[in-house]
Amino acid sequence: MSSSARRLHYAYAEYLSLEDESSIRHEYLDGEIYAMAGGTPDHAALAAASVACSARRCHEGAAPSAPISGSASPRRA
Repeated sequence: MSSSARRLHYAYAEYLSLEDESSIRHEYLDGEIYAMAGGTPDHAALAAASVACSARRCHEGAAPSAPISGSASPRRA
């Protein structure tokens, strides 16, 4: 009987490398990598409406904010 130890902590650079090669998206938190659930069309529509509303408020002179989609994956520049 063989047992393979699961690696629990990754460096951020390792996460980015693994994410580039993966067909599914993951979240990185305190050295651990978690698979993320897939989005739905309704969620995407709600996120787009939220970003549009935030952008409109910024344009109208409301308090500045930085609307960022939660579905955005971190990528190297």
